[in-house]
Amino acid sequence: MSSKIYVAVFVILFVFVIGEVGYLFYSSKQPALKNNAVSTIEKSITATSQPERQGIQAIKNNVLARLSIANSGVLKSSILTNHYEGKVIELSNKIDDPAANYGIKIRFQGENGEINGFFFNKNEAFQKLSVFRYVKDAPLEKITINDLKVDDFISIDEKLNLLDDDLNNFVIEIKITIMP
Repeated sequence: MSSKIYVAVFVILFVFVIGEVGYLFYSSKQPALKNNAVSTIEKSITATSQPERQGIQAIKNNVLARLSIANSGVLKSSILTNHYEGKVIELSNKIDDPAANYGIKIRFQGENGEINGFFFNKNEAFQKLSVFRYVKDAPLEKITINDLKVDDFISIDEKLNLLDDDLNNFVIEIKITIMP
């Protein structure tokens, strides 16, 4: 009789231990996936256009974490559109320089004094960058990047594909408009 009690206690303890190990394994995987996804998004955003991080972070980490919980089998499209405005304080065009590792560098200052900047790689500059001049009561005038000057007030609209971790395709479109 006592051997049956020992076997029953052993089976109950064995099932309990297996359940605990399974729970620990499952719970340890969940936060790692969330943190890894947020880290991937942050790396993708900063690696492509390399914005300068001097002021207060505009898109908070909790927003990025919220975006990262969608499952890849369900979320089929995720396009982020950003709009920036400011006065150009630094501009460097290296599209035609074979030794340069970037195409365009733009730093601009917002009306609140915050500074932001981008490095657009040569592929982005050639294939995805459009430059326009706003003319009142007329359609936007298409111009070239060479028409952009320091002290111009600009807006930059960029579209990013958040589901593409290939940084060559992450940027969908960049539109710079010189404002009056």
